[in-house]
Amino acid sequence: MLAKWPIRYKLCLMLLLLLVLLTTLSAAGLWGLYSYRSMVKGMSRRANELPFATVLGQQVTDLRVTLTEIGQLHSVHRKSSRKLALDGRFPILSEQFGLSLQTFEQTLIQYRKQLTGNEWNSSGIGHSHAERQTANKIENILSHISSITRDPKWTSDEVQVHQIDEYLQNLQQFSVDLPSYLHTRMKTLADDVRIQYRTLIVTTWTCILLATIMTLLLIRLFIIWIFKPLASLIEGSRRVASGDFNHRIHLRSHDEMSELARAMNDMTDRFQTICNNLDHKVKQNTIQMVRTEQLASVGFLAAGVAHEINNPMASIALCAESLEQRLDKNTAMEQEQADAAQKYLRMIQEEAFRCKEITARLLDFSRCGNGIEENTDLRELVQGVVEMVRPLIKAQQKNIELAPCKSVIATVNPQEIKQVILNLITNAMDSIDSEGNIVLTLGICEGMADIAVSDNGCGMTEEVQQNLFEPFFTQRRGSQGTGLGLSIAYRIVEGHGGRLEAKSEGLERGSQFHVFLPLAGAKEKSKGIHYQAA
Repeated sequence: MLAKWPIRYKLCLMLLLLLVLLTTLSAAGLWGLYSYRSMVKGMSRRANELPFATVLGQQVTDLRVTLTEIGQLHSVHRKSSRKLALDGRFPILSEQFGLSLQTFEQTLIQYRKQLTGNEWNSSGIGHSHAERQTANKIENILSHISSITRDPKWTSDEVQVHQIDEYLQNLQQFSVDLPSYLHTRMKTLADDVRIQYRTLIVTTWTCILLATIMTLLLIRLFIIWIFKPLASLIEGSRRVASGDFNHRIHLRSHDEMSELARAMNDMTDRFQTICNNLDHKVKQNTIQMVRTEQLASVGFLAAGVAHEINNPMASIALCAESLEQRLDKNTAMEQEQADAAQKYLRMIQEEAFRCKEITARLLDFSRCGNGIEENTDLRELVQGVVEMVRPLIKAQQKNIELAPCKSVIATVNPQEIKQVILNLITNAMDSIDSEGNIVLTLGICEGMADIAVSDNGCGMTEEVQQNLFEPFFTQRRGSQGTGLGLSIAYRIVEGHGGRLEAKSEGLERGSQFHVFLPLAGAKEKSKGIHYQAA
């Protein structure tokens, strides 16, 4: 049933198991840490009570020493005839005993405050019920002692002194008992927490075992649900990419992986069908290209024939025109014959000129035409071509720019030079990848206008540069193009009296094309020199 779940549900299940695992481990760890913290804090806080208990014992000893001195005075006076009331040491010892008693009471108050501050746990080492009961007994004894010592003459009463001594003995015993409770609890601490730490150990090992089982389960589910299907998809994709279009990917699951496998199988089916259709079309296009090449040869021959018959047609037209002029001067010929001769001569001229126009159009077609040249701002011309192709280049995520430059005037055919620049930009577009750059610069070099088209694309080898301007030679990626663009551009530039050069430092190092055109003044000057020589 789980195999039919979508991958998102499977991932949610694995995430839930992972959260349970982390929660269990965290709970066990925190329980152990807080238990250890409680024990350490209990021992640390209860240890602060020991100095007060020790001080109480010492102060009780001081009280008993003072009381012993009072008893010794009574013994001395029983052996002598001197009256007790006349002995001046009793008031001093009484005052000393009172001060010691007050100090003891203050120490007891501090001890009780320490007990109150340490009463943070009702069980274990933090339990102080016995200490509180003992402190209450000590307070009761102190109250009895205080009631006796309120009488200023209590030191003279041997009975009261003896009673206070009994109280001090009990007080001494209780002071000794105070630290013994803590010592006893510390000795029995291991026995008291045995059940707790055994439970904690069992719980921790149980959590570790459960965590191990869930981790192994997660690894197995990941391998079954994700790793193996991905491996099958990758292997199948590599086989199809290597050319095995008959291979199909089969997965037993019914999740997104299986859906992806079916989509890849469908894509392979369609691709195989397209390849078969393309093979058929390539065969047909190959036959058509052969026919096109034959027609191109015929066109080349037709251009030659047109060039050959153009001069005879011109001679025929010239001769017919000359004969017509002579007929106009010969008045002796009969008028009827003259009219017929002129009629036929006009027909010869008309048909000859018509034939000449046909051959001229044929020659213009073969030479890409002889357009009108005019003084042109090359900066505006190049900028116009750049702006025309900029949207197309941006759509392909490529960049083109014309470097800042001054106006350069040359006498050219604007349409033909635009065709040249457009062809070079198109060639550069096919040479660069996404985010590639095409930079056009305009300047004057060696007395000629220099239009440079640079790119940071795939570059060219020396062999490619040698054959670059040959017809039907192409190096475009994807085997696209006819190989005629650069050849036509080369002929147009040469027709303007310039030259087209290509440079590249090697593969993956970009290319640079330079279009050199004569400047307007230089071209007119060269024409003037030519006319003078003629």
